Amino acid sequence: MINKLLTLNSGKRSIAALITLVALVGLYFGWREFWFLTDDAFIAFRYVSNAVLGHGYVWNVEPFRAVEGYTSFLHLLILEAVWRLFGTEPPESANLLSLIFASATVVLTTIGAMRMQLTMQLQNIRLYIVSLILLGLISNVTFLTWSSSGLETALFNCCFLAWILAVITIVKKGTWWRVAITTTASLVYLARPDGMLILLGTLVLLLISLSNEFKKRQLKLSWFVSVLPMLVPLIHFIWRKSYYGEWLPNTYYAKHIAAWPESGIRYLLSFLLEYGIWLWVSVLLIVACKMTVSFIKSKKTDLRIAERFISVFQTPPDRRLCTIVAVMTVVLHLSYYTFVIGGDHFEWRVYSHLPPLLMLSFVYFMSLLNFSPGRTIISLALLIALSIPIPWVHHFEEKKITELKVADTVKIKVSNKLPFFLKPLARLNEHLQSWLLDHLVCVRWQEHKFFLQGQLELFPERSFELPSEAGPFPVAYFATVGMAGWVFPNVAIIDGYGLNDYVVARLPIGPKIKRMMAHDRFAPHAYAASFLPNVRILEPKKVNIRRRPPEFELTREKIIAYEKFWDDKLVKRMNIPDSLAPFPIKPE
Repeated sequence: MINKLLTLNSGKRSIAALITLVALVGLYFGWREFWFLTDDAFIAFRYVSNAVLGHGYVWNVEPFRAVEGYTSFLHLLILEAVWRLFGTEPPESANLLSLIFASATVVLTTIGAMRMQLTMQLQNIRLYIVSLILLGLISNVTFLTWSSSGLETALFNCCFLAWILAVITIVKKGTWWRVAITTTASLVYLARPDGMLILLGTLVLLLISLSNEFKKRQLKLSWFVSVLPMLVPLIHFIWRKSYYGEWLPNTYYAKHIAAWPESGIRYLLSFLLEYGIWLWVSVLLIVACKMTVSFIKSKKTDLRIAERFISVFQTPPDRRLCTIVAVMTVVLHLSYYTFVIGGDHFEWRVYSHLPPLLMLSFVYFMSLLNFSPGRTIISLALLIALSIPIPWVHHFEEKKITELKVADTVKIKVSNKLPFFLKPLARLNEHLQSWLLDHLVCVRWQEHKFFLQGQLELFPERSFELPSEAGPFPVAYFATVGMAGWVFPNVAIIDGYGLNDYVVARLPIGPKIKRMMAHDRFAPHAYAASFLPNVRILEPKKVNIRRRPPEFELTREKIIAYEKFWDDKLVKRMNIPDSLAPFPIKPE
């Protein structure tokens, strides 16, 4: 009998592997359909270039101040390793790496679906459930969009899902479980700074595990060895402070002004409408109501219920507690980007890890509600079907646009192309999108693709050659700096929006300014002018170099003095008159 069960399980795993392989083929074609690079991706590419050249992960080489203007240390490490090992530069390798990580996410989704606890009825149709979940994933426009871009998004999503599955699905919460959750948590942290929230969830689980070992008097050296991966974030945190002089990335200071819930709520509602997630929310509410009623009707006394609740935290972390911690971590991450940051400039990037989680949890809800196999399949198919019309119609309408001016923001209406029962939802979504786009929130990937095409037409090929009149410290000033930073590897770039500039990232913002996602701060004219930018693009593909007068030529000492002056005056808000500046300041 046991051999028969093992053979049956082995057969199911083989079929699941075949289904996954088919899904990976579908992902490849979706990746090609949505392939694009962002200008911001070239920011990371410049940091990698400087590291390969021996300058370290800096935006501008010494004597300019080092800043952490990238958003993923792990992304840089991988890009640099590929460049050094295979000679493939980041613009060529980044999207292939994203495809690899998106493929790993598909595989992890299959593992999650195969290991999920289900009722006996649903276990019999598990392979059908796996097929539907993978179909929903590779047809999800957000998932496909962020399987490229050149950014670290696919990497972060893969690591995040790996952490969640390690926390929940590993049954024995022993040594290998601790190694798995600490390793994946460290990778999530290195993949993006907001991975600190995942570290927090991991620490909660480890503290419970440690407390249990103490109580049983079974604490051994192996416990501490198993959590050694948690030293990696600590080492990186200390390295960041020593290398850049700050505990947080420069990008945090550049982008974070104040909590922006009026944007985030619209962003979240638009996402729910566009992908039909209101159905998922409805089922979640039904599950919550059912559990509440069951709790109220329980014949146990309040004291026993409290004792049972407390006992969960006095035992080794079981699957129930691990699920609670994982869910709360996802909720905290979602809340941070929704209510504090206010969404994202890059379409649905900060929600792009949700599609596999939404479908896996939806099936779990069906199991909790004791749905029959037929009702489960229909419900899951409906959830997937609702996620397709608005995003895909929007995509095909975007494809009709062949060119776009830099100042334009596309507002595409799709409500007139949808079935009558979806029109009201689409119109409401268009209303929300209009407000968001007016504040540079949720700008679609196609616009970023067109913007980079414009940059490619404007800038020359990447080159290290500069004429002697550029001086020992050539400087350029640009508002958007990705492509500029890549094609001018040996030119110091002043970043107008401050992502890669210490001073601009910390400029105070007036209370009446109209918020614009990631474009709230801008370099003052006097600040940029003080470094005497002498490398410019006056017409496409042609670089203009100006020779500075000898008395104004930049030196190492001058650059350090200029940066200190602006730090004291603009960041520390010291009352220093312009007459004391180490350079002349012209009145604006």
